[in-house]
Amino acid sequence: MKKILLTVALILKLGNISSLVGQENQARIESKIDTLMSYQKMIYSEVKKEDPLATRGAGFEINPARLLVMSDDRLSISGTYSMFAIDRRAEIAFPFLYEQGDKRHGSTRLINLDAQYRRFLGDRQGGLYFSGGLRFTSLKGYEGDDWAWDDVGTTNKVTENKLGVLCGVGYRYFTKSGFFWGTSLSVGRYFKYNDKSIQDNVLDDGKVIVDFEILKFGFAF
Repeated sequence: MKKILLTVALILKLGNISSLVGQENQARIESKIDTLMSYQKMIYSEVKKEDPLATRGAGFEINPARLLVMSDDRLSISGTYSMFAIDRRAEIAFPFLYEQGDKRHGSTRLINLDAQYRRFLGDRQGGLYFSGGLRFTSLKGYEGDDWAWDDVGTTNKVTENKLGVLCGVGYRYFTKSGFFWGTSLSVGRYFKYNDKSIQDNVLDDGKVIVDFEILKFGFAF
């Protein structure tokens, strides 16, 4: 009888010891998990501090110089809508330009619509980038040449639509508050083009694309 009681007591004692060891191991595991979670929060907060676009998915910018040259008889707007969340080392941009008004030879209209992929050279968005994309251009005005040595025009009003490809280089600077600025240079060529010449559109009325944006200012959201 004593042996049985001693055996039962020993089993209970070992059970209590095993329970204490299990609780101690569980406490250690929970402590390690809490430590890992705190490290993860610290790392995430540091990433947000270093990357101003970490919580922003899109942005819009304008060229203020275009607004300054507007008048009662001439409208000129240039801007860009950008998508940042698709790839955190790239930008999908949709630059546009709209001009309409009276010039030397009458009323004209110019529309440029671009779709560009911009790849940043660093490990995140911002800084120097290379770009490639497509451009659609629509010109409307009076047919004729208006070079200094050949100012010959007609009263025939025409519309020209053309599509081309372009590549370029640019620079972006983003602030923590969401404001940003950028500059870019793009060159390319239209592959759908006709021989019509439209007066007062020397730079856009041709086969070659040359586009230089000195400064654009925007806000990411």
